[in-house]
Amino acid sequence: MITIDEYVSSDMQELQNLIAELHDAMMVFEPEIMMPGDVARKEYIPYLIEQTKEKNGKICFAKQKGKAIGLMAVRTEKDSDEAVQYAWVSDLVVISKERSKGIGAKLLAYADVYAQSNGLSYLKIGVLAVNKGARKLYFKTGFRNYADILIKKLEKGS
Repeated sequence: MITIDEYVSSDMQELQNLIAELHDAMMVFEPEIMMPGDVARKEYIPYLIEQTKEKNGKICFAKQKGKAIGLMAVRTEKDSDEAVQYAWVSDLVVISKERSKGIGAKLLAYADVYAQSNGLSYLKIGVLAVNKGARKLYFKTGFRNYADILIKKLEKGS
């Protein structure tokens, strides 16, 4: 049975391990841009915790038999050029051997509950364009394309 549990400070090791796994997986797609997992566990996690607290958010684990096998953070955001606040889902990861078993969908369902309980009508999530597995999950759970961010690598001296 999978449970969704909110982060407490004693979960720090599991948070570090899952963030490292997420960043290492993203490095497969974008090795020049993404922060390696060992760096993310030191440099990114304090930012994630601060943003989550500051913006009325939650960090949640999917746990099986007490072991964290997935992670998601969700917080309230508002872009300056948009009329509505929304729930921003970040750092969604499921350990590789447990993927495609509905765990990511359970974490996203928790994000739905978070959004509704905070009076929000929208969820947003970012995804690397080449991450077909994540994109498939997001579309399956009701997300649609909203905006694209394009990137261009500049040649040195240009």
